[in-house]
Amino acid sequence: METWHSYEIITLRREEELVSIVTNLKGRLRNTNLSQSRAMFPLFEAVVNSIHAIEDAGLPPAEGRIDIEVLRRDDNQLSLSSEMKSSQNDIVTFRVTDNGIGFSDINMLSFKELDSLHKRDRGGRGMGRLLWLKAFKQVFVKSIFQENGILRSRSFFFDENGISRETLSDVVEKTTCRTMISLEGLFESFQKKTPKKLVTLAEEIFEHCLGYYIRPEGAPNIKIFDQDESIFLNEIYDQNLSTSISADSVEVKWQVFDIAHVRLRRTALPPKVHYCVAQRSVQALDLKKMITGLFGKLEDEEGVFYYVCYVTSPFLNERAHSERAGFDIAEEQSGLFHDVEISFKEIDAAIVEKVEMYLNPYLETSREESFERISRLVDNELPSYRPILKNMDKKNICFPPSASKHEMELQLYKEKSKLDAELLEKGQRILEAKNESVEDYNQRMNEYLQLAGDLKQAELARYVVHRRVVLDFLKKLIERMDNGGYSQERAIHSLIMPMGKDSEEINPYENNLWLIDEKLVFHHYLSSDKSIKSMPITGSNSEKEPDLLKLDLFDKPTLVGNIQQLPLASITIVEFKRPMRNDMKEGEVHDPIEQALKYLRRVREGKVLTLKGRPIPRSENTPGFCYVICDLTPTMIERCEVGSLAPTSDQMGFFGFNKNFNAYIEVISYEKLLSDAMQRNQAFFEKLSLSSVR
Repeated sequence: METWHSYEIITLRREEELVSIVTNLKGRLRNTNLSQSRAMFPLFEAVVNSIHAIEDAGLPPAEGRIDIEVLRRDDNQLSLSSEMKSSQNDIVTFRVTDNGIGFSDINMLSFKELDSLHKRDRGGRGMGRLLWLKAFKQVFVKSIFQENGILRSRSFFFDENGISRETLSDVVEKTTCRTMISLEGLFESFQKKTPKKLVTLAEEIFEHCLGYYIRPEGAPNIKIFDQDESIFLNEIYDQNLSTSISADSVEVKWQVFDIAHVRLRRTALPPKVHYCVAQRSVQALDLKKMITGLFGKLEDEEGVFYYVCYVTSPFLNERAHSERAGFDIAEEQSGLFHDVEISFKEIDAAIVEKVEMYLNPYLETSREESFERISRLVDNELPSYRPILKNMDKKNICFPPSASKHEMELQLYKEKSKLDAELLEKGQRILEAKNESVEDYNQRMNEYLQLAGDLKQAELARYVVHRRVVLDFLKKLIERMDNGGYSQERAIHSLIMPMGKDSEEINPYENNLWLIDEKLVFHHYLSSDKSIKSMPITGSNSEKEPDLLKLDLFDKPTLVGNIQQLPLASITIVEFKRPMRNDMKEGEVHDPIEQALKYLRRVREGKVLTLKGRPIPRSENTPGFCYVICDLTPTMIERCEVGSLAPTSDQMGFFGFNKNFNAYIEVISYEKLLSDAMQRNQAFFEKLSLSSVR
């Protein structure tokens, strides 16, 4: 019994002298790459070897037969029926049997020679058997072949140590040529990446080998099976294709690429460009990301179809990696050779252009349906995009039927950002224009103003929609909860102005003070729930925390010494109380009106500085505005009456002026807060077709 070890002697002739080179199989395996994402490639190699063996036997493809048996892990702990076990257990072994030429002496010598040139005319690299050992513990081969008119049988094992237990004998019984290659002991890391379902395995083999099916002579009969199920790949082909293949080609820098446009009728393969070597897919390009409206199934005069594309070229054959895991082609070319060397970016662009031309008649329907769906979403739920929808590139806002509202809104936002950048660029070009005719200038100016108008409308619409959402949310916060209680004041506080923030930390337009009074949106300094001591605009040492403190400053330049005076224009205090709170009584702790007035006094008594450290004139006489936001419960009404406040005409609040504190006071119920804000904004809501507060 002969044993082939992991060391192999290769002889080369150089200047009539023989030179021996030692090759280490384990070292070659270590230097051979097979990612887990390509877990099916060892099986693909075995299937393609069988196709080649049938060709070498001189059999027409129709007479060739390849059987792929799937053996699964036997796990007695699974609490499933035996039928369910076989279809759900991990796969550990594939047995590929064909009726091809078999392991003759010539083929055996080629198998033992790494980097064999035996199949170079077919794109073979002599590396397939190394991929077997990257994914499987060992390979067992048993072959019956004919040599010099005599049937012989050869068997052997193949693992990282090389070839062992090889046997060779004559075959006495009457039989036919056949070879079985058993890929055994699939490593656990590859088990996880190998499909369990037989139909998925069949589809992946079909996709990889489709180049053989679409060639004129066709492919052998291939069957994949386990103990419960059998699938014939030729039936998949017959159901899918018939007359749905179109030939095309394109030239990129003097290299010709042949294209096969394939329309599958039943198998829903993802739309891809497959770059092939010798009819085998090596690298794929996802067309969904490249062609607008290509989401999956399309429709022609014969019905629904799924598109795939196969590309072949002598250039691809030359540049394929030895493991067929990709190509030695730069993604992009730059520098000295960019006019000569081809990049994959150029190849992709040329192929995608051809594919889009081929598919255009079938894409128009899906593109229109997608845009109608976007338009409905904008009309009904995202009106802020309505003014600028016509300016957006339809190709970039075309979505599959499965796209969510969130995904569509995100893309709309990205497209709006592009328009913002385009507007800025157009404005700069207009300002920098020289030697331009009046007609051209006017045309570009009109285009700029039109886009600017649309974008500003969109911004306004977005802000109005935001106000509408805030009103909806406020209405929910003041309603009774399921547990019978009401929201804490901090929830309402945070809706109107984030707690613990001040003007240095939040954009003036990010607060919702407009709910109380539109004037409150504009301020010099605003503090939310911070102690007066921590506010950079005052020098007070008080640890008291008003809910909201707003200060306005007037800038009045004078001519004396070029100094600016900054008198305070007003001080505003806002207090919030929990909805339906009914425990108000005399004293600063329990009376929100008194709380607001005392806060006002402490601010006025502080050694007030601006944020830049400049002194501000004394503020004892600065007008004060105090707002109390609460429900008009009996105890709250009593505090209003004690404070000599008058009820509003709608009986939903109280107001008055306190001379001692030089302050205007307004108590606003939550119903009034909601109702008044709604009325102020109703005209904008109606303009955008937004219904009243729900």
